Amino acid sequence: SVTEFKTTLAKASPVLGLALLPLVLNWGYADRSEDYAARDWAYNLLMSVEPYGLLFTNGDNDTFPLWYLQEVEGIRRDVTVMVTSYLNTDWYIRQLRDLTAPCPEGVDPSEDFSVITCQRPYTPTAGGAPYEPVASPTRSIISLTDEQITQVAASYVQLDQDQSLQLGNVTARLQAGQFLSPWQQFALNLINEAIGERPIYFASSGNAASSLGVSPYLVRQGLAFKMSNGLPDEVASEGVVRLESSPYIPVTGQWVDVPRTRTLLDDVFMHRSGIPDEWGFWPDHSTIGIPNYYSWGYLALTEAAGQADQPELMQRYQERTQAWAELGTAGSTEEP
Repeated sequence: SVTEFKTTLAKASPVLGLALLPLVLNWGYADRSEDYAARDWAYNLLMSVEPYGLLFTNGDNDTFPLWYLQEVEGIRRDVTVMVTSYLNTDWYIRQLRDLTAPCPEGVDPSEDFSVITCQRPYTPTAGGAPYEPVASPTRSIISLTDEQITQVAASYVQLDQDQSLQLGNVTARLQAGQFLSPWQQFALNLINEAIGERPIYFASSGNAASSLGVSPYLVRQGLAFKMSNGLPDEVASEGVVRLESSPYIPVTGQWVDVPRTRTLLDDVFMHRSGIPDEWGFWPDHSTIGIPNYYSWGYLALTEAAGQADQPELMQRYQERTQAWAELGTAGSTEEP
């Protein structure tokens, strides 16, 4: 009856109220409306990569947002995103081989984006990085057969002595006793195939370059590190600066492309919802690294401006460094 229903509801209301209490008290963390941080971070990382670049990522958090942006919004599909954990599997290597192969005459990879056919073209993005259109690559990044891929995917190689592998003008140095997992073997192979034809990048969210022994060749460009084809002090272009005696090199990198990074951070990168200045804390602790990655980019420019004796520029970038660093502090308790 209606009376019994009202009585039951009245008895249940306090319990329901208690159940809602955690939601109300933690609304600042639970409410993700107008939160574009993950999407915009993916946009900014992709924009850090030159046309037809290869981008090594670390795991779910720095890979899935990129794939969303490419497959759903159609942004920077030319970039080949390579998550290191998947590089341990044979099926993923075969996909990368097909995805980076030149398109046969008459084949349009945009006809059906749900099917991997061939290399997708570079299409400039309005408001994106001002990259000049370049010719499409002439070969896949993987020349291994299916049988070879299957064999490597099942092999772990222990080095009995220090090894130096020549990849173009890059010398990858591997230490004795180190186990080379399948992903490392595939990564070294495809770098050797692609270097000189495609730009090769490592997301600042991972440490794959160190595992491959190529860290001395990295130059920061925005949120990514580009691997130069030769030591930076020998082949670096104008504006590439070596950070001298900085205690922050482990996070900023030894080398920074100042003009490119400045353009990306000042003019290209997208930040909505008042981030970082109007946010008091980062709501998702599993992705707390994102504001720190921005902070380290600004920190690199801060250090470079200090070396160049540019105090006003140094102060401006130092303020941005601090704003992002504060947002990346997990202990913050204020609400956005």
